[in-house]
Amino acid sequence: MLLLSLYVGALILGGGMLGASALLSGHGDHDHDADHDMEHEVGHDHDGDHEGGHIGTADALWMPILSMRFWTFFLAFFGLTGALLTGLSMLGLVSGPWWVTLALAVGLGFGSGYGVSVLIRSLKTERVNSEVIPEVDYVGKVGEVLLDVAAGDPGHVRLDVKGTSIDLPATLDAGGTPAGVGPGAARLARGKRVLVTGWEQGRLQVQAYEEPADAERGRERERA
Repeated sequence: MLLLSLYVGALILGGGMLGASALLSGHGDHDHDADHDMEHEVGHDHDGDHEGGHIGTADALWMPILSMRFWTFFLAFFGLTGALLTGLSMLGLVSGPWWVTLALAVGLGFGSGYGVSVLIRSLKTERVNSEVIPEVDYVGKVGEVLLDVAAGDPGHVRLDVKGTSIDLPATLDAGGTPAGVGPGAARLARGKRVLVTGWEQGRLQVQAYEEPADAERGRERERA
């Protein structure tokens, strides 16, 4: 009966925490701050012990255990598994020593808590990595003109950034105006490939892009 009381108490506590988290989810991830604080403190201590502050693989494996999310799911599934198996045993539907039930409850509780914590941490990391920084993710990319771009006459260019096509306003980079052509006459027509050289005032700065093979043939013609 003592173990049954432990299982039921853990189920009530863990289930209550899960329910509260679900109800408050509309107001933000409330357990994120607790997770972050605990993990940050450990990361800070690790920096003091190891020059450079690099978190090793062993540390990364047990970091999820520090999160409130881990303990919430651990308690809920530990209690559910233990209470269910104990109840079935009392009804004579299953048989086995108490320590088997305890081991299964601990194993399933640990597995569910650890698995959920690792999964959510991974999803948050992917979400952060998917954020686009124009000065970093746009500049240097090769795109295609959708709407003619001319000096003083903005157009639109399509870029492929992190697996997604993005249509952005673009203006002609003054440094990309062909030699001998006045700035007002320079124009990059629809379908032409362009190189992004900058990002200013919410617009791409682009210039005509030449494939390496085309550029080399052009230099050969000039030398001839």
